[in-house]
Amino acid sequence: LLNGNNATISGATYKNINDQTIAVATGGNLVGENAAITNAMSSTSFSYAWTGMGSSSVIATNCSNWTSTSGTGTVGYSSAASQSWSVSSSGPTVSCSGANQTLYCVEQP
Repeated sequence: LLNGNNATISGATYKNINDQTIAVATGGNLVGENAAITNAMSSTSFSYAWTGMGSSSVIATNCSNWTSTSGTGTVGYSSAASQSWSVSSSGPTVSCSGANQTLYCVEQP
């Protein structure tokens, strides 16, 4: 999440809509893939969320930078606090066509 984002402010606390801490930024990354977060993004039952993240926090499939309905996009579980929040364990891509997935939006504090 926010991998390599120069706007990430070291020490900034990021929270979900329930005001629970998700992570504290350390600099160029908020949270990298294969890293757990403090609390899940969402408390709803199982659902996918677009992440576009791959192993080692590299960009993976992302529906042509989220501009296309062709191809596939990498998803994670929005209700997970484990590393599965960024890449799902049951096949980390879904079709960009006709899939209504959540997209994580992050506001800089």
